[in-house]
Amino acid sequence: MNQYPPRHAVVRPATHARRRAFALLFATLLSVLSFAAPAQAAGAGPTVISYQRTVDLTGASHQHRGSGGLLFRETLQPSVTANNLARATTACNGCVATAISFEIVVASGGPKAIEANNTALAVNVGCTRCSSTALAYQFVVANDRLMYLTLGGRAKLALIGAKAAALAQSGASPMTVEAKADAYADQVRSVLAEDLRTFPVFHRSFRHAERG
Repeated sequence: MNQYPPRHAVVRPATHARRRAFALLFATLLSVLSFAAPAQAAGAGPTVISYQRTVDLTGASHQHRGSGGLLFRETLQPSVTANNLARATTACNGCVATAISFEIVVASGGPKAIEANNTALAVNVGCTRCSSTALAYQFVVANDRLMYLTLGGRAKLALIGAKAAALAQSGASPMTVEAKADAYADQVRSVLAEDLRTFPVFHRSFRHAERG
């Protein structure tokens, strides 16, 4: 299982809207010479996995609202699409909107096709002293073996999701929100490195191919 470099996009307009999109793709795709694993042929779990956190503020001035969370999903499908979206928009004076979305997808059984879409959008429209912060973090892990996350790992991810929700609603400055959310992303990486287990289902010959 190999780790590929993350893709980063950071925009800080004059309106202080901020957006950041992180997409991390861990992929080890195996092409089997002799026969396909039945788990891959049959498929189990979702083919399309989507998660989003959105906040849209209009109307009265000085509103503050945040939405944050974490989704963890497992699948054995041969084709997997993962969609993650964080969107925060403000159209009222003095308003603060914060959206933080974490998506973790574990794809076992050697999926032949993976599409990962990770989007963060922060927009201020016709307002003064307004702030929008959108942070999207996506982790997609693929392997020809069967993978599972330990109970301890699942508990850690649940706690990270709760922290992300509290952070989005905290009213902290955009810089503080970004710094803490980045730290939570590091915690997710640690969970995947320490608590994600793999084991072979079949002994077979294969050709190894890597794709980023």
